[in-house]
Amino acid sequence: MKNQFKFIFFILFISLLSQKNLFSQEVNIVPYLKQIDNGNKTEALTHLAELKDNYPDDPSVMFLEGVLTENGQDAVAIYTKIINEYPNSRYADAAVFRIYSYYYALGLYNTANSFLKRLKKYYPKSPYIKIAEQRMDNFKKSKTTTITS
Repeated sequence: MKNQFKFIFFILFISLLSQKNLFSQEVNIVPYLKQIDNGNKTEALTHLAELKDNYPDDPSVMFLEGVLTENGQDAVAIYTKIINEYPNSRYADAAVFRIYSYYYALGLYNTANSFLKRLKKYYPKSPYIKIAEQRMDNFKKSKTTTITS
């Protein structure tokens, strides 16, 4: 599971680097995401309050808050706000993917699949599509293996 998160962060960083100029008005949260990825969540948390005070309506700051939020439902509410109010922001596809991941982890596969469809429809070039499809394929394979065993 830890390797999967590192892979997701790696994909996120690659996509950010390629889209750097598209969203220049948003706050750069990459250093904080790197801190989280390196296990230094506390350091990122200490900066979050200041970022929220200085940039209360910035979707990147909202995304960082969602990543740092421990309650899954609260995080989904933050991600939902991003995709509804800032659908063209830098982290909108990542927010959809995180909502997909939340519902997938809960075993709510139909709900998760609806977010995968949304990801494909609105963010067809998102690197998260491949990750989500692999997850769904693995689930289908494990399900058929269990049935035939």
